[in-house]
Amino acid sequence: MVLHCNEAFVTLADPKMEILVEFCTQLLGIQPMNHIPHRYAEF
Repeated sequence: MVLHCNEAFVTLADPKMEILVEFCTQLLGIQPMNHIPHRYAEF
């Protein structure tokens, strides 16, 4: 079975939010579309 995905929405919470944002930035190769430091990031 093959699954093709064009978009995904994932919500993550972490007390070390900025480390998580940096990890996702590196992993996805893009900057967050919306980012409130230490609160929220949307890729």
